[in-house]
Amino acid sequence: MSVNPREGLVSNTKQVHPENMNEMLNPVELAQQNLKEAERQLHKAQADYASGELTEARLQQLEKLHAACSDDLQRVIREN
Repeated sequence: MSVNPREGLVSNTKQVHPENMNEMLNPVELAQQNLKEAERQLHKAQADYASGELTEARLQQLEKLHAACSDDLQRVIREN
């Protein structure tokens, strides 16, 4: 949150820093990063499930997340 010193108002909006502009401007890279993170989480979940530390329901949720991220990447590539 930020405070506008002239008005004394608190804002929930985030300021955009130049280093974050590429993420905002390149939807393909952002979708690729999302898929990479979903893959990381899914691989960990598969290992945790195999060792009994994770429920099948949670594993299925992460499989669906991975599929959604994969579909999203394909959509973004088509549209860009």
